[in-house]
Amino acid sequence: MKVGSFFYFLSIPFRKLDNLSKRHQRTVFSVLYLLTFMTTYLVGSSGYGWRGGLWYMGGLMAILTAHEFGHYIMAMRHAVSASLPIFLPMPFPPFGTMGALIRLRSLIPDRRALLDIGAAGPLAGLMVAIPIIYWGIKLSSVVPIQETGAGMIELGDSMLYSSISYLAIGSLPVGHELVLHPLAFAGWVGILVTAINLLPIGQLDGGHVIYALFPRHSRYVSRGVHGSLVVILLFYYIGWILPVLLLFFFRGHPPTLNDREQLDIGRKLIGSVVLLFFILCFMPVPFDIGDGLFFILKRYFGV
Repeated sequence: MKVGSFFYFLSIPFRKLDNLSKRHQRTVFSVLYLLTFMTTYLVGSSGYGWRGGLWYMGGLMAILTAHEFGHYIMAMRHAVSASLPIFLPMPFPPFGTMGALIRLRSLIPDRRALLDIGAAGPLAGLMVAIPIIYWGIKLSSVVPIQETGAGMIELGDSMLYSSISYLAIGSLPVGHELVLHPLAFAGWVGILVTAINLLPIGQLDGGHVIYALFPRHSRYVSRGVHGSLVVILLFYYIGWILPVLLLFFFRGHPPTLNDREQLDIGRKLIGSVVLLFFILCFMPVPFDIGDGLFFILKRYFGV
């Protein structure tokens, strides 16, 4: 079982690490962690300069680290054998990383442990992301639209990000745009990664939470959310094509050792809060580029 990243299927090659000594495992995890610092810095500095690269790297890695160790610490609390966080460096835009994950080497004992482990990562990451976004927005620049330049990409907005932005600087003057400071962009990426991980599908964090809350009905929620992503892919944003294809094969969720264990009211509340954060963080169109697959094919074939 995996938690912590949309790219959880990439954990398959890391299974061989279990055959190494703990010292060698820690060495591999440390190297990947340091490489992810390097790749996020490279991507950040390519767009913002060396100082901006440091801001971006520091902000994004703080969010990812909090997220993954939230999972890890909660797994240790429930005596679930887990790997150290596996960070996935990627020296290419737009983010410099494919996120991170942890491998759970033993089965989850019950639904209470499943919810605790699944919810701990996103909640810990958001506790770091929210002040980073607020501070980053404060450091950002409000400029006239004509000064933004034709090459700039407009980012999608989530309810959480726009609310924090409003608290930080209020409403933008007419005819002006907000040019994000690299720290604010790191916070935006953190919100996007959190939203993807909170999709209530398969073994994503949201999939763990929805299974813990509704073990007998979670499959229907997963199918409904996956169907909604297909609609967005077809008519609004081609960028969802990879998640839609991959999640088609990873929609199922394995049972815990004791699915009959009931959740207490506190955990039900935490699960509801996590699902609410999914709604607040989700961006149907993260980047204002391209179009829906249907319209792209329509133009290509001249229909």
